[in-house]
Amino acid sequence: MNLRQLEIFCTVMRCRTTIAASYELGLSQPAVSNAIKHFESMLGFTLFDRIGNRLVPTAEGQSIFQDAQPLHMMAAALNQKAKDLKDTKTGHLRVLSTRPLGDNIIPAAIARFMRGREKVNIYFDVQHMNNVIEAVESGYADLAIALTPPPRPGLELSKLIDGRMVCALPEAHPLAQKQILSPIDLEHVPVIGLDPLSRLGSTVATAFHEAGVPFSPSLNVLQGAAACSLVSNGLGVAIVDEFSASSWVAEGLVIRAFEPSIAVHATLISLKDRPLTRLARKFVQVTTDLIHQTQRNGIAAKPAAAERLS
Repeated sequence: MNLRQLEIFCTVMRCRTTIAASYELGLSQPAVSNAIKHFESMLGFTLFDRIGNRLVPTAEGQSIFQDAQPLHMMAAALNQKAKDLKDTKTGHLRVLSTRPLGDNIIPAAIARFMRGREKVNIYFDVQHMNNVIEAVESGYADLAIALTPPPRPGLELSKLIDGRMVCALPEAHPLAQKQILSPIDLEHVPVIGLDPLSRLGSTVATAFHEAGVPFSPSLNVLQGAAACSLVSNGLGVAIVDEFSASSWVAEGLVIRAFEPSIAVHATLISLKDRPLTRLARKFVQVTTDLIHQTQRNGIAAKPAAAERLS
């Protein structure tokens, strides 16, 4: 006795004719009739009395059906769950992110990902880099997406999108006429700086110093989005990551390339010894596609084909 035999038997019990059962099962009527005959032969007793074109269950058939139906329903539920898992339509996912990706791009990716996935549960939060890394290391988060995280033992860092630092400035600013800006171009322009103790902030400061241009901003911020907000209020220009800058294009800012080039990457963080589930891989794909699409609104980003950094 196998599950396929039980499925055919239970379907015939509901439909009462092999023709109706064949339509539901997607089989020919002779195939259904032969399956029932084989099942009866295997059991050693009849399951149906043949009366005209209809099949009337015997007492033994009714008894078998009472026990077979729950098994058939469980098998059907298991098949559906397996299909949902295959199609990434069910499951749980814990995702963390750092800013700026976590402020706009990742929420938009979650919204896109959840369409048609009513059985999927997602936990999402935006944290500082150290908290994000620790969450993945401890297994609290299934994955994280961050801006150029530092390498750590046991973590898999996979580049999703290559990006760079750009100059964000008001649309009406005289320097907006140029396509590429350098520290020399900004020597006499108020520049809003990133936290000088941060990696990106110190890298920008180094670019100015190596060009022989003094760099001592009167305004410093922690996040690129805050810098862009100050730019939109006429307080200067800012050198920020393009992921932060892209969402401000609609707010009247323009983005220009900054030289020397300073690379930043949208990076997937996961555990080396715990492969991502199909659900997680699909989420990463949706997120990568959205990041790439979003960057087309500013300076184009180059997809990195999930290049491993560790």
